[in-house]
Amino acid sequence: MKKILLLTCLFLSSISYGQRTKFKKLPKAIVKVSPQNLVRSGLKVGAEFFNERHRFSNEVMFEIISKNNNVFDNDEGLGKLKTSGFLIDYGFRYYLDGLSIKKTLVSEKVGGYYMGFGVQAGSYTETHGLIHERTFKYSQLEVTSTMYNMAVTGGFIKEVASRVYLDLFFGVGMQSGSNKLSESDVSKETVEVMVNSGTLSPYARGVIPRIGFKIGVGI
Repeated sequence: MKKILLLTCLFLSSISYGQRTKFKKLPKAIVKVSPQNLVRSGLKVGAEFFNERHRFSNEVMFEIISKNNNVFDNDEGLGKLKTSGFLIDYGFRYYLDGLSIKKTLVSEKVGGYYMGFGVQAGSYTETHGLIHERTFKYSQLEVTSTMYNMAVTGGFIKEVASRVYLDLFFGVGMQSGSNKLSESDVSKETVEVMVNSGTLSPYARGVIPRIGFKIGVGI
Protein backbone atom coordinates (compact mmCIF):
# COMPACT_ATOMS: atom_id res chain seq x y z
CA MET A 1 0.00 0.00 0.00
CA LYS A 2 2.82 2.38 0.86
CA LYS A 3 4.50 1.65 -2.48
CA ILE A 4 1.27 2.41 -4.34
CA LEU A 5 0.85 5.72 -2.50
CA LEU A 6 4.49 6.61 -3.20
CA LEU A 7 4.18 5.82 -6.91
CA THR A 8 0.92 7.78 -7.08
CA CYS A 9 2.55 10.83 -5.51
CA LEU A 10 5.50 10.59 -7.90
CA PHE A 11 3.13 10.25 -10.86
CA LEU A 12 1.07 13.27 -9.83
CA SER A 13 4.22 15.30 -9.25
CA SER A 14 5.51 14.41 -12.73
CA ILE A 15 2.20 15.50 -14.28
CA SER A 16 2.33 18.84 -12.43
CA TYR A 17 5.96 19.30 -13.46
CA GLY A 18 5.14 18.48 -17.06
CA GLN A 19 2.33 21.01 -17.07
CA ARG A 20 4.70 23.72 -15.89
CA THR A 21 7.09 22.83 -18.70
CA LYS A 22 4.29 22.96 -21.24
CA PHE A 23 3.43 26.56 -20.41
CA LYS A 24 7.02 27.78 -20.10
CA LYS A 25 7.97 29.42 -23.40
CA LEU A 26 11.21 30.78 -24.76
CA PRO A 27 11.18 34.50 -25.63
CA LYS A 28 11.18 35.54 -29.28
CA ALA A 29 13.10 38.65 -28.29
CA ILE A 30 14.48 40.38 -25.19
CA VAL A 31 14.18 44.17 -24.82
CA LYS A 32 17.26 45.40 -22.95
CA VAL A 33 18.79 48.37 -21.16
CA SER A 34 22.46 48.82 -20.21
CA PRO A 35 22.73 50.40 -16.72
CA GLN A 36 26.54 50.75 -16.85
CA ASN A 37 26.31 53.37 -19.62
CA LEU A 38 24.73 55.78 -17.15
CA VAL A 39 28.30 56.31 -15.89
CA ARG A 40 29.02 58.38 -19.02
CA SER A 41 25.52 59.94 -19.01
CA GLY A 42 24.32 57.58 -21.71
CA LEU A 43 20.95 55.90 -22.16
CA LYS A 44 21.49 52.62 -24.01
CA VAL A 45 18.49 50.51 -25.05
CA GLY A 46 17.76 47.88 -27.68
CA ALA A 47 16.69 44.31 -28.26
CA GLU A 48 18.02 40.83 -29.02
CA PHE A 49 16.08 38.80 -31.61
CA PHE A 50 16.31 34.99 -31.68
CA ASN A 51 15.92 32.62 -34.60
CA GLU A 52 13.24 29.93 -34.46
CA ARG A 53 15.48 27.33 -32.80
CA HIS A 54 17.02 29.87 -30.41
CA ARG A 55 20.50 28.90 -31.54
CA PHE A 56 21.44 32.27 -33.12
CA SER A 57 20.49 35.85 -32.36
CA ASN A 58 20.95 39.40 -33.60
CA GLU A 59 21.23 42.23 -31.11
CA VAL A 60 20.80 45.93 -31.93
CA MET A 61 21.42 48.62 -29.30
CA PHE A 62 21.17 52.42 -29.48
CA GLU A 63 22.80 54.88 -27.10
CA ILE A 64 22.14 58.59 -26.62
CA ILE A 65 24.67 60.56 -24.57
CA SER A 66 23.73 63.97 -23.20
CA LYS A 67 24.89 65.97 -20.19
CA ASN A 68 25.25 69.65 -19.33
CA ASN A 69 28.24 70.12 -17.01
CA ASN A 70 28.03 73.91 -16.79
CA VAL A 71 26.86 73.92 -13.17
CA PHE A 72 26.15 77.02 -11.06
CA ASP A 73 29.51 76.97 -9.28
CA ASN A 74 31.38 77.22 -12.60
CA ASP A 75 31.10 80.98 -13.09
CA GLU A 76 34.15 81.15 -15.35
CA GLY A 77 32.77 78.52 -17.70
CA LEU A 78 36.03 76.54 -17.78
CA GLY A 79 36.55 72.81 -18.21
CA LYS A 80 34.05 70.40 -19.70
CA LEU A 81 30.75 72.18 -20.27
CA LYS A 82 28.68 69.72 -22.30
CA THR A 83 28.74 66.20 -23.71
CA SER A 84 26.52 64.73 -26.41
CA GLY A 85 26.58 61.82 -28.81
CA PHE A 86 24.85 58.95 -30.54
CA LEU A 87 26.12 55.39 -30.97
CA ILE A 88 24.72 52.19 -32.46
CA ASP A 89 25.77 48.59 -31.71
CA TYR A 90 25.17 45.41 -33.67
CA GLY A 91 26.02 41.97 -32.32
CA PHE A 92 25.70 38.43 -33.65
CA ARG A 93 25.53 35.59 -31.11
CA TYR A 94 25.78 31.82 -31.27
CA TYR A 95 24.36 29.91 -28.29
CA LEU A 96 26.46 26.85 -27.56
CA ASP A 97 23.54 24.66 -26.46
CA GLY A 98 20.82 27.01 -27.62
CA LEU A 99 18.77 29.25 -25.40
CA SER A 100 16.81 26.70 -23.42
CA ILE A 101 14.72 26.00 -20.33
CA LYS A 102 16.83 24.87 -17.39
CA LYS A 103 14.81 22.50 -15.20
CA THR A 104 15.31 22.05 -11.47
CA LEU A 105 13.23 20.44 -8.74
CA VAL A 106 11.61 23.72 -7.77
CA SER A 107 11.60 25.93 -10.87
CA GLU A 108 12.25 26.34 -14.56
CA LYS A 109 14.41 29.16 -15.83
CA VAL A 110 15.53 30.19 -19.30
CA GLY A 111 19.26 30.52 -19.90
CA GLY A 112 22.16 29.86 -22.19
CA TYR A 113 25.86 30.48 -22.89
CA TYR A 114 26.92 32.27 -26.06
CA MET A 115 29.86 33.57 -28.05
CA GLY A 116 29.86 36.06 -30.90
CA PHE A 117 31.15 39.32 -32.33
CA GLY A 118 29.96 42.89 -32.46
CA VAL A 119 30.55 46.21 -34.20
CA GLN A 120 29.89 49.73 -32.96
CA ALA A 121 29.95 53.18 -34.59
CA GLY A 122 28.92 56.67 -33.67
CA SER A 123 29.75 60.30 -33.05
CA TYR A 124 30.53 61.95 -29.71
CA THR A 125 31.14 65.64 -28.89
CA GLU A 126 32.60 67.35 -25.82
CA THR A 127 32.42 71.14 -25.43
CA HIS A 128 35.19 72.70 -23.31
CA GLY A 129 35.63 76.23 -22.03
CA LEU A 130 39.25 77.38 -22.05
CA ILE A 131 41.51 80.43 -21.97
CA HIS A 132 44.27 80.54 -24.57
CA GLU A 133 47.79 80.63 -23.13
CA ARG A 134 49.11 83.31 -25.51
CA THR A 135 46.17 85.63 -26.09
CA PHE A 136 44.30 84.95 -22.81
CA LYS A 137 41.16 84.92 -24.91
CA TYR A 138 38.23 82.84 -23.70
CA SER A 139 36.61 80.45 -26.15
CA GLN A 140 34.62 77.24 -26.27
CA LEU A 141 36.28 74.32 -28.02
CA GLU A 142 34.28 71.43 -29.47
CA VAL A 143 36.03 68.07 -29.82
CA THR A 144 34.03 65.73 -32.04
CA SER A 145 35.02 62.08 -32.26
CA THR A 146 33.83 59.75 -35.00
CA MET A 147 34.53 56.31 -33.62
CA TYR A 148 34.07 52.66 -34.56
CA ASN A 149 35.15 49.36 -33.04
CA MET A 150 34.93 45.61 -33.42
CA ALA A 151 34.91 43.08 -30.60
CA VAL A 152 34.79 39.36 -29.86
CA THR A 153 32.58 38.57 -26.88
CA GLY A 154 31.16 35.74 -24.81
CA GLY A 155 28.76 35.49 -21.92
CA PHE A 156 25.50 34.08 -20.70
CA ILE A 157 21.86 35.00 -20.30
CA LYS A 158 19.90 33.91 -17.23
CA GLU A 159 16.29 34.41 -16.25
CA VAL A 160 16.43 35.96 -12.76
CA ALA A 161 12.66 36.49 -12.39
CA SER A 162 9.60 35.79 -14.48
CA ARG A 163 10.47 37.12 -17.98
CA VAL A 164 13.30 39.25 -16.52
CA TYR A 165 16.79 38.42 -17.82
CA LEU A 166 20.37 39.19 -16.84
CA ASP A 167 22.87 39.34 -19.71
CA LEU A 168 26.49 39.20 -18.51
CA PHE A 169 29.18 39.55 -21.18
CA PHE A 170 32.94 39.88 -21.52
CA GLY A 171 35.42 40.14 -24.37
CA VAL A 172 38.01 42.29 -26.08
CA GLY A 173 37.81 44.76 -28.95
CA MET A 174 39.73 47.22 -31.09
CA GLN A 175 38.53 50.83 -31.19
CA SER A 176 39.59 53.51 -33.63
CA GLY A 177 38.34 56.82 -34.98
CA SER A 178 39.19 60.45 -35.68
CA ASN A 179 38.90 63.69 -33.71
CA LYS A 180 37.85 67.03 -35.18
CA LEU A 181 38.46 70.36 -33.42
CA SER A 182 36.34 73.48 -33.81
CA GLU A 183 39.54 75.59 -33.52
CA SER A 184 42.83 74.96 -35.31
CA ASP A 185 45.21 76.76 -32.91
CA VAL A 186 44.75 74.35 -30.01
CA SER A 187 47.51 71.80 -29.45
CA LYS A 188 46.90 68.07 -29.53
CA GLU A 189 48.36 67.77 -26.03
CA THR A 190 45.77 70.23 -24.68
CA VAL A 191 42.95 68.14 -26.13
CA GLU A 192 44.37 64.89 -24.75
CA VAL A 193 44.44 66.39 -21.26
CA MET A 194 40.86 67.66 -21.48
CA VAL A 195 38.97 64.71 -22.95
CA ASN A 196 38.12 61.60 -20.98
CA SER A 197 39.85 58.63 -22.62
CA GLY A 198 38.94 55.93 -20.09
CA THR A 199 37.67 52.46 -20.99
CA LEU A 200 34.04 53.58 -21.36
CA SER A 201 34.91 56.72 -23.31
CA PRO A 202 34.33 56.98 -27.08
CA TYR A 203 37.70 58.77 -27.16
CA ALA A 204 39.54 55.59 -26.12
CA ARG A 205 41.75 54.09 -28.84
CA GLY A 206 43.43 50.74 -29.35
CA VAL A 207 42.64 47.46 -27.60
CA ILE A 208 39.88 47.84 -25.01
CA PRO A 209 38.11 45.32 -22.76
CA ARG A 210 34.41 44.67 -23.22
CA ILE A 211 32.74 43.66 -19.99
CA GLY A 212 29.42 44.53 -18.44
CA PHE A 213 25.80 43.54 -18.05
CA LYS A 214 22.33 44.31 -19.37
CA ILE A 215 18.87 43.83 -17.92
CA GLY A 216 16.00 42.82 -20.19
CA VAL A 217 12.38 41.73 -20.44
CA GLY A 218 11.38 38.80 -22.67
CA ILE A 219 8.57 39.18 -25.20
